[in-house]
Amino acid sequence: IAYGMLVIATVTRIVLVIRDVHHPGIWCNTLARLDPIAGGALLACFLSGSLPQHSVRTRVLWICGGGALLIGSGAVGGNEGWPVLMTYPLAAAASVAVIFGTLGSRVRAGAYLGKISYGLYVFHAAVIRLVPSPIVALPLTIAIAALSYRFLESPFLRLKDRFTRL
Repeated sequence: IAYGMLVIATVTRIVLVIRDVHHPGIWCNTLARLDPIAGGALLACFLSGSLPQHSVRTRVLWICGGGALLIGSGAVGGNEGWPVLMTYPLAAAASVAVIFGTLGSRVRAGAYLGKISYGLYVFHAAVIRLVPSPIVALPLTIAIAALSYRFLESPFLRLKDRFTRL
C-alpha cells in the first residue's frame, strides 16, 4: 500500500504540473502529498516494531543529513512546475531520515516537539515568509509554537474534561 501511495503521489504531481496547476494547488492536494505518510509507513514496516540502536555518531549523521537534505530540497526546488517532482519526495525522504535518527534516543526533545506539533504546523509558513533563513526560522517557529502551547492551547486543554460526555 505504501509503495502504491508513492506512485499515486508522483503520478498526481506529474499530472498537476502538466496541467499547469500553481501553488498551492499541488501543496494542498492530498493525493500529491502522500509520500510523507508512505515514508513513515515504510519506516515502520522496515523497523518491524523495534527501535534502531544508533551510535551517537550515526544518530547525528541521520539527523544532520536529513536536515541538510530538507534545507537543500527547499533551496533548489520549489512549489511550482517541474521542480516539485523532486522537492516533495526529497522533503519526505529527509523527514523520514530525521525521524529515523531520533528513534530510540533517550533525549525526549522529540516528544516535546510532538506536543507542540500543532503550533509548529500553524506557524511555520508565516515564520518562513517573515524570516527566509531556515537557520533562524526553525528555532523561531519552535519558540512561537512553545509559547502558543503554553499560553493558548494548554488553558483550553484543561477545560476539555468539563465538556466531555460519558
